Amino acid sequence: MQPQISAAACVQPVAMADAAVSASPAKRQRPHQPALAYSVNVSSVGTAAVNAVTVTLTIPPAVTPQAITSNMVSCSMGPGIATCDLGTLAAGSTRRIDVVLLGSQAGTFASSISLAANNDAFAQNNATSVSLTITQPSGVSPPAGGGGGGEVPR
Repeated sequence: MQPQISAAACVQPVAMADAAVSASPAKRQRPHQPALAYSVNVSSVGTAAVNAVTVTLTIPPAVTPQAITSNMVSCSMGPGIATCDLGTLAAGSTRRIDVVLLGSQAGTFASSISLAANNDAFAQNNATSVSLTITQPSGVSPPAGGGGGGEVPR
């Protein structure tokens, strides 16, 4: 006996909105300068657009934000926090946020990053953190002996 198939139907994929956040390691912008920089990437990794995406960066007290920038995005800074309103991210798209910080004391600190969106289906990939190692706080001169500068003895 052979089975008979009288009709077939295709399975339709369900559209899912999912945003994910990741960050690059913090590094010095230029040698011998105390500014640290890192990038935050926010990606729409689902099959549908993600709406009303907001990224929040928590900045430790020992660190002062110098710049938080992104193309075509509104970012604001305040003591200990910065936010960027990314709006809608189309499926498959990514937005980058560049962060520049100055440290006021030596040590290792963490900056946490989180995102929120109206229709994000999966919260597991909505947070990350960046380790900030400050070896030379801003306002402190590099050690002597590096050459250049100073007075010439007479």
